[in-house]
Amino acid sequence: IQEEWKTWAGVVEPKAEVRSGPGTQFTVGFTIPDGRRVRVIDESDSFDWVEIGIPLEGLKGWVPRSQIEKI
Repeated sequence: IQEEWKTWAGVVEPKAEVRSGPGTQFTVGFTIPDGRRVRVIDESDSFDWVEIGIPLEGLKGWVPRSQIEKI
């Protein structure tokens, strides 16, 4: 799985809420702090959500594109 996660990003919000799907109607699974490095798993130009993951902790979920910045 880690080979699929090729792009790094950093969280740019004080407390990003990572959701189970791409939208505010999905539940918050966990939060991550500003400055945390994450991997971009999936993104689409057609909506403003990006699937991110933290490989070492086995976590993944969706955040608004505005909450991360690619490194």
